[in-house]
Amino acid sequence: MRLTLGFTNGGVPSGGTRLFFSYGTTPPTQSQLNGIATGVSTAWTNNVAQYVHPNTALASVTLLDIGSLSGFESIVLPGSIGTATGGELPISCCVLVNYTIPIRYRGGKPRSYVPGGTDSQTTNGRQWVSTFPALFLTAWKTVINAVVANSVALTGVTHASVQYFKGAEPESNPGTWKPANQPKPLVPPQSYPVIAYAVNPTIGTQRRRLTAG
Repeated sequence: MRLTLGFTNGGVPSGGTRLFFSYGTTPPTQSQLNGIATGVSTAWTNNVAQYVHPNTALASVTLLDIGSLSGFESIVLPGSIGTATGGELPISCCVLVNYTIPIRYRGGKPRSYVPGGTDSQTTNGRQWVSTFPALFLTAWKTVINAVVANSVALTGVTHASVQYFKGAEPESNPGTWKPANQPKPLVPPQSYPVIAYAVNPTIGTQRRRLTAG
């Protein structure tokens, strides 16, 4: 399952964060996806919003079953506005959450770039205050746990990292500005469970990720 959190800043789409979850042999129903997406929305509002500036809002929660070509999709529009005090940081600033998986490969460093923090939660504009990473991580994990907790009718639901490419192959349509090789798709994609979490003490940046998600 692919979970996408869509954000707005000042009412304008400002990016998104994606998470992946593996499940057992039985695909989720529409009703199950609806329940999970609603649970995620509630977890964000009750736990993460307190660390997010009021100018930023969780605008959408989209949960898509990508285990098949005909998987169901659920979309919830919470419009959950942040409630943190303090001045707003530049829109490119974010909380960088790193994930550990039990395998090493190039690109095998999954992470999430999450809107969060205000100027009162930084020390010098570069680092978070010492207590902030642990507090934010506890709140962020409630979002992840909400997926598992609301998946009681499914089996084997696990937060995962998905590897879509391995190695390289010749570019099929080379051009002046294209490299000679391109990433080679891994068929089928491989899923690895996330086994550890950490928030980087340094303020992250998502300048290249400021799209509609």
